Amino acid sequence: MKGQNQQSAFGHPGIEPRWTRSAKDGVGTAYSASSRVWYSLSSGILNEIYYPTIDRPQIRDLQFLISDGKTFVHEEKRHLRSEIESLSHHALGFRVTNSDPEGRYRIVKEVIGDPHQDAALIHTRMEGDENFLSQLKLYVLLAPHLEAGGWNNNGYVRKVAGQKILAAHKGRTWLALGATLPLLKSSCGYVGRSDGWTDLMDNLQMDWEFPFAADGNIALTGELDLSKGYEFTVGLAFGDTFHSATTTLLQSLDVPFDRQRQRFIEQWDRASRRIVPLQSAAGDGGKLYQTSRSLLLAHEDKQYQGAIIASLSIPWGEVKGDEDIGGYHLVWTRDMCNSAMGLLAAGNIDTPRRALVYLAGTQQEEGGFYQNFWINGEAYWRGIQLDEVAFPIILAWRLHDAGALRNFDPYPMVLRAARYLIQEGPATPQERWEEASGYSPSTLASNIAALTCAASFARERGDDTTAQFIQDYADFLECHIEAWTVTTEGTLVPGISRHFIRINPLEIGNPQPDEDPNRGILRIPNRPPFAQAEFPAREVVDAGFLELVRYGIRKAGAPLIEDSLQVVDAMLKVETPFGPCWRRYNHDGYGQRVDGSAYQGTGVGRAWPLLTGERGHYELAAGRDPKGYITALEAFAGSTGLLAEQLWDQPDSPNVRMKFGHPTGAPMPLMWAHGEYIKLLRSASEGQVFDLIPAVANRYLEQRDTRPLEIWKFNRQPRSINAGTTLRVQAAGSFVLRWTSDEWRQVRDSPSTPTGLQLEFVDIDVPKAQRAPLQFTFYWPGEDRWEGRDFQVAVNNSRKR
Repeated sequence: MKGQNQQSAFGHPGIEPRWTRSAKDGVGTAYSASSRVWYSLSSGILNEIYYPTIDRPQIRDLQFLISDGKTFVHEEKRHLRSEIESLSHHALGFRVTNSDPEGRYRIVKEVIGDPHQDAALIHTRMEGDENFLSQLKLYVLLAPHLEAGGWNNNGYVRKVAGQKILAAHKGRTWLALGATLPLLKSSCGYVGRSDGWTDLMDNLQMDWEFPFAADGNIALTGELDLSKGYEFTVGLAFGDTFHSATTTLLQSLDVPFDRQRQRFIEQWDRASRRIVPLQSAAGDGGKLYQTSRSLLLAHEDKQYQGAIIASLSIPWGEVKGDEDIGGYHLVWTRDMCNSAMGLLAAGNIDTPRRALVYLAGTQQEEGGFYQNFWINGEAYWRGIQLDEVAFPIILAWRLHDAGALRNFDPYPMVLRAARYLIQEGPATPQERWEEASGYSPSTLASNIAALTCAASFARERGDDTTAQFIQDYADFLECHIEAWTVTTEGTLVPGISRHFIRINPLEIGNPQPDEDPNRGILRIPNRPPFAQAEFPAREVVDAGFLELVRYGIRKAGAPLIEDSLQVVDAMLKVETPFGPCWRRYNHDGYGQRVDGSAYQGTGVGRAWPLLTGERGHYELAAGRDPKGYITALEAFAGSTGLLAEQLWDQPDSPNVRMKFGHPTGAPMPLMWAHGEYIKLLRSASEGQVFDLIPAVANRYLEQRDTRPLEIWKFNRQPRSINAGTTLRVQAAGSFVLRWTSDEWRQVRDSPSTPTGLQLEFVDIDVPKAQRAPLQFTFYWPGEDRWEGRDFQVAVNNSRKR
């Protein structure tokens, strides 16, 4: 079919669509809210562009193809040597230099967002010997993935205002591609069948010019008229109609690029004027600090203000298609709150306040939050993670403490979230690694800290009963930390049998689980086929217990903490060429495979820079110098200041582009890591962990006036209680507790005490001499009925009979 032109391209619908590399070399947007385009770059080219909101990718990639028409075709991302640098420390624009391996020519591109309109701009200059350049043909190749999918795209060649442009649409989304140079040839084709890449790779010539390709995985191709010059600008604009996309394109290209770049940088510079000076704590003069702050700002949506996504990337996108529309371009409240806290550490209060308001509007009626969700609040994964309910309370407290709440009252959100934690806990259906249920040290830490903050809110409102009830539940969690999450039978490191474990696995829904951390069996997902997937929980560790130190629940330097760190270092630490890094936990399967190929449901967990930041915080708390962890993070970030989720932790593997200590195909940049870095700088600058909550530290490190408390709820029914302890029986709603401590010889009726959380309770003080079990049942006055069954809690008493 070469040389034949048709009204419509052949080869419908094209090959199976895929996304592209997740480890970015640059991500950015114009600071202005009127420019609703976000872009990413890797391997020297533009790839995913998001519009009109930050969670909606619209293209796979956009690059140049270069040919002399006789001996070669070069594809930028595959054949040229690429270098990238930022246009400034603040502005998220980039200069990319892609060079011919034989040194005959190079392409210098500057990529920015139009500072006022929905367009991305690529100013391009071709350099080399004039005689050689005159032989070249340059083609622009665009792969639309409109409305977050490669299928069902439609492509067109159109003329507007006398200029030939390339356009595509799906649903209500349109894009338009053009340049300040004319397009000599142009075509729409199906990827792998009749697109421009397939055409050129066949015989080095662009033979096909199809004006239309409908309902498939398509690519748009245009030959730029280099006879008009070697310096030009390519524009990619978006709109909700063909007319809006094309007029935006023409107007954006009409403004000289130098002026667009100047405005773009000025906007980012203005946004960075009020910033806490932390450069003295950095090892790079503040370069990564400034970039991290801009990245956090850029990951906020411009329509749904306050919504901050985890990353502008699709993990291992090169093996993912339309069947997996979720990436890290979603909201996780854990990641979002850590991003907001990072901005707070940098002196920004406006974005964190918007984040809090956004979360309050997204909270579910019962008080929880979805595991992750699109920025319009629609759930993606519906898992429950109790730390993700806790973090918004902590953010609210931090803003309140800073006097930054303005007219917004977070108290209703705080009470609903506190109620959810108390009602649904203490076991979490998922911990922060989103894979296991049970008692997690890191989740318990966030819950204790958040509930202490919630109690402070209630106390300020004069509701002492509710404040005490919330604080009592935090105390209950605190006094069980070691019993639930510390093994006494560890064997990972000789001589250390007592240490924290990653999680004590429990079956959610079982009201009487075995809570002994020595006996649990943990099933780990994502393991390679036929590999062992179940392990004794006492033999699986992570460093999540360091969160207990971060908030002020446990003291840095305590023997149990230090022993646990020895185990963590023996099992998880990686000494990279740039500094220390740690894996999440032993036997982790979420990461690049053994051979370096992409994670596809199974793999090997690699080292996380985020955990270097967490360790730096601990070392500071323990009175040691965190500088080495700061400089390691700066080295991990590379030339454009992006921190990856995971680093390759093995020797170089060039055939799969894996280098020791460099990013894998996991998401990059990860905003949680950038927030952690900024907080570490602030902590180092002030000599105290930024996330430390004084009320928490005062209660658990200084006063230590908490009472022994055991809590009975319908979702957690302790089998026994120690004599001398208070048993609290709590339920949702008013009740009368009929109970006995002497086998029903004497019966007592105790009405429940109400709280501001629509939770009520009865306390039973168990005498030290008590031997008989406690037995009880419920009368529900609102329904005028008895529960119809008795419950029993045995009493542990060491006194001899």
